[in-house]
Amino acid sequence: MLKAEFIYRFKTIDTPIMNAKFAESASAQFESPEGVANNIGMEFAERMEGSETVINLSIYYKDRADYESRTAFERAQTRWLEIWFNANETTFVREALNIYVITRQFRNF
Repeated sequence: MLKAEFIYRFKTIDTPIMNAKFAESASAQFESPEGVANNIGMEFAERMEGSETVINLSIYYKDRADYESRTAFERAQTRWLEIWFNANETTFVREALNIYVITRQFRNF
């Protein structure tokens, strides 16, 4: 299993803008077409740091090939690039993209 962890930081006052970005990203126009892998799960966590919010979005894939397939699909979508890779974006900072290979899972916490 592979985990892609995206970390975003933004002013808490901009929460509605970020929520709109996440909602649009989940819309039908970005559903994986036949032959393109989809994720197998997601986790969304947030914390407040003064006047800022930090979001940790973890997306899980069966393996690296599925992650790369989905990423290639996303990067081929003009609107996706406008939402998440706009050079003029001032609402948020993408602090990190971390990729982990999950080698063990523990169910009892």
